[in-house]
Amino acid sequence: MLKKLFNLGAEEAPEGMAAAAPRFPTAEEVMGLEQQVDTLAGELPPEKGVLWAAKSADMVKAFTSPQDLAAAQAAEAFAREPNADLQKAAVEAAVEAAEVAGPGSMAAQAAGMAMGPSLPMGAANVMGDVALAGLVDQLKKGVSSIVAGAVKLAAALLADSSKVAQAIIPLPKIDLQAPTAPELPEIPEKPEMMMSAPDAFRQMNGEQLARSAEVLKPFLELGEKIKSGLIS
Repeated sequence: MLKKLFNLGAEEAPEGMAAAAPRFPTAEEVMGLEQQVDTLAGELPPEKGVLWAAKSADMVKAFTSPQDLAAAQAAEAFAREPNADLQKAAVEAAVEAAEVAGPGSMAAQAAGMAMGPSLPMGAANVMGDVALAGLVDQLKKGVSSIVAGAVKLAAALLADSSKVAQAIIPLPKIDLQAPTAPELPEIPEKPEMMMSAPDAFRQMNGEQLARSAEVLKPFLELGEKIKSGLIS
């Protein structure tokens, strides 16, 4: 599909005519595909988002560490059966893999936030419904942001392009040992499309951009299958 979309690779020309030059995607078009990752991550319930991130990490386990794979497995176990014990195990796995900062570690971090804030008894009454709803919404946005980052990082590892990895938005700083209502940066509900790609993408040649676009496809397909319930 991507080849058809971007006309990657020249098609055979009629006899006596020169083959058409391949049209590679622009940096902005690759950013558009990454925007689809952001959008899908925001549409998924937190547990399904964690599953997407975990299974994305599994797709590139050959490029990550044993600690990162263990974190991905812990995150997937939580996503399939969300409960406090499996959430704690995912957080502990994320701590173990924190120095690696791979997609599995990020999936486990998302798992640590996916069940919402852990508040002291009576705190909800003090905060009020509006404030509590705002906190829950912020946590959900934080989960989707981390999930999207994990998927993009997995795609970057598959593309074997450090320049793509450098273009990923950094994770919000979260205290993994105490995942109780961490403060998160403001994340817009519908982030606006960037007018220009980061320098990392602009420095890529056409073939590198085509590769970056191509490797995103299986991850987007995976996310869509999780969203539709084909993978659970």
